[in-house]
Amino acid sequence: MNRILLLETSSRNCSVALGVDGVIQHVVEMDSEEYVHAEKLHAFIEQLLKETNVSLTQLNGVCISKGPGSYTGLRIGTSAAKGLCYGLNIPLVALETTLILAFYAKEKFPRHRQFLPMIDARRMEVYCAHYDFDLAVIENVDAKIVDEVFFQKHNMEHTVFVGDGVEKCNALVPYPENMLPCLPSASMMASLAQQKFNQQVFEDVAYFEPYYLKDFIAGVAKKNPFGFSWP
Repeated sequence: MNRILLLETSSRNCSVALGVDGVIQHVVEMDSEEYVHAEKLHAFIEQLLKETNVSLTQLNGVCISKGPGSYTGLRIGTSAAKGLCYGLNIPLVALETTLILAFYAKEKFPRHRQFLPMIDARRMEVYCAHYDFDLAVIENVDAKIVDEVFFQKHNMEHTVFVGDGVEKCNALVPYPENMLPCLPSASMMASLAQQKFNQQVFEDVAYFEPYYLKDFIAGVAKKNPFGFSWP
């Protein structure tokens, strides 16, 4: 029996779950605009283990959603995952957040041929990738602007658009039934995590870094007319 702790912190959804032999057993998560990962993640892990009657020493591995997504969320999730793996001497598995969403879309729309995960970025920008029916990559993850040109490049009739980024498409897309708005969740990760675990596709705990796609840009302090920054 393989017990894998699943962590998804790439969006505003702070989500943890327990997968046993590739099947979700329990999920604890909170979708908050306040991005509560720093205060809730470890508490959710403790709650999850208590409610499933599983101890830390019974875990066989940890799987992290590695991005792209929220810089801060990814940092917090990765730090927690690496700490657990190092302390328990268990392997770390990492999944692309876009692949997690594509897998979920395929479960919901099994007759469609292609899947386009869209993760909300800034303004009309999304982080997206393109997968075929077998979840092989057609187009690698990249930052794209959602406009008419964006949709001209895809077969709208046979493509499922999935993720929180699809909310930007409402005024542009003629096939709303192909839209699957959702946030990434640890509840979507069990099967993919187990596949990688079985194949022993593990990350180097010491050197693993999440996939930010873009560098973090800190906010710039506003200046007054006299040329100095406000405190």
